[in-house]
Amino acid sequence: MGTKSNLDPAKSRTFELENCMFDQFQSPSLYSVSDPIAPLRDFVASHREGLLHAAGLLGGHRGIDLALEISEELSSARPVSRRTRTQVIALIELLSLERVHQLGSEECSRFTAINPCDPVVEEICLLTDGLRDSLNLVSTHYHQSPTI
Repeated sequence: MGTKSNLDPAKSRTFELENCMFDQFQSPSLYSVSDPIAPLRDFVASHREGLLHAAGLLGGHRGIDLALEISEELSSARPVSRRTRTQVIALIELLSLERVHQLGSEECSRFTAINPCDPVVEEICLLTDGLRDSLNLVSTHYHQSPTI
């Protein structure tokens, strides 16, 4: 007779993140024409704390500052600038470990300190995919125009 785990997968942080992350997405046609960047605004607003934590783990203070700037810019009602789009891409690159191979970089040293088996790794991957997907929805709408 095997022992039954007391851990309920429905209560795990990863399960919670997956469910709340993907429940936020709607069909692009359902977003308001008046706010075509709603997918990106919604994703960043609903995953703000996770993005800040992940950016801090992988990028330190610079990562946190980057995520904060993006969050603040997207929470305003003004149109999103090319600079903000560039910052979102930089955050995606940070979270997807694009610069980890650069020996001596802060990203490299922070990445090596994370245990690959730590559940935070999966959470970072889910956040990265969600952020990338929401940016792609916006980019599809704008066809790479100067502002998002």
